[in-house]
Order: sequence, then structure tokens, then C-alpha cells
Amino acid sequence: MTRKKRGSPRIGKGWSMSDSVDQRAEGDEQTLPANHPVSVMKQENAAIQDLTTEMRGELGAIEQLPLHGDPKPHLDTLRTRIQDLKSINVHYQRKEEVLFPYLEQKGVTGPSKVMWAKDDEVRELVNGFEEALASDSGTVGDWKVVSQAVGRPALDAIDEMAYKEEQILFPMAMQQLTGPEWVRISQQSYPFGWCMVPEPPPYQPV
Repeated sequence: MTRKKRGSPRIGKGWSMSDSVDQRAEGDEQTLPANHPVSVMKQENAAIQDLTTEMRGELGAIEQLPLHGDPKPHLDTLRTRIQDLKSINVHYQRKEEVLFPYLEQKGVTGPSKVMWAKDDEVRELVNGFEEALASDSGTVGDWKVVSQAVGRPALDAIDEMAYKEEQILFPMAMQQLTGPEWVRISQQSYPFGWCMVPEPPPYQPV
């Protein structure tokens, strides 16, 4: 999808990915049904982080190999898992194309300006990791360098984005958006699909 140009943030002096959780208003922690859009995105984040944890384990195993060791079993697993990991783009697209516009309608433009750029950085890191894994050559030493310089930064960036979503973006969205808006967000999410979780039933407030 084509990325739309975003204006300047309009939240006080701006919005930053480093905004403190302590700055959130009270009342943003709620028990939500499993098919609420925020619940679904949290379920996706849990699945994503399970996958990044598994992939870190494979990278760690490569880093522990002796120089005469065989990295192939670990590389084969990583090459399979990176395809699963690329489905984070579905998660990011729903956030960017569905959730962000509703926040912008409330005058909250910071997340779409700052977080979308960070999403693009994550995509680039994951693509770089995939390209590195596509190589059929390389010594154990070479793959240890790939692990430290390419693999771990990509996985760390993914986990950091999940943390920022759950600690800052989602509570902010819960403060700003109404029940009917969440219903529309749920309805508009289906064309994008889901990231490593089953398709949820449409959300309707009780």
C-alpha cells in the first residue's frame, strides 16, 4: 500500500517513541474481549515475540559453534522462520492503514508520523536479514558476524516496536477512540488479514 504523507505532530510539543508510560492518563488499562482490535494486536505481538525468541535461540546456537562446526541446521530453521516473521507486515499495515487514521481524526498525528517511520526501519532490517540468510556460502565465523550485525538488530527492533505499541500506542488509542470506532476498525481490518493468529470474529461491544 502507498504510504501517505503525514503532517507534524499535534500533541503538545510533539510525540516521541520515547514518551514515558507514566505520562499516560489513568483509565487506559481495561479488560478487553479477545476479539477487540487491541486484544488481537496484542495476541499477534505475543506470537511475534515467541518467534523472535526462537530465532534468537538459533542465532545463539550459531554463535556458540566452534569454527569447524556446522551451522546448516540452524540456518535452515532461520530460513523457514524468517518467512513467518515477514507476516509482521500484515500487523503493521493494519496499524498504519486502519488504526492511525482514526487517531488522526482526533488530532493525534504523532504515532502515524513517528511510528510508521519506525515500522519502515523494521521492514528494512527484516529484509536485510532475509537477504543475508539467502546466501549458501560463508564460514561459521561469517555467520557469527551476520548474527550479531544483522540478525539480532532485526529481532531487537521487532520486540522494541511491540513494547512501544503495548505501553504507549494501545493505551493512547483506548483513551481516544469510542466503542463504535473500534467496531469500524474491526470491520476494516479484515481485508488485511492477521499475523500468526486465527481470524477473530468481528468485534461488537457487549
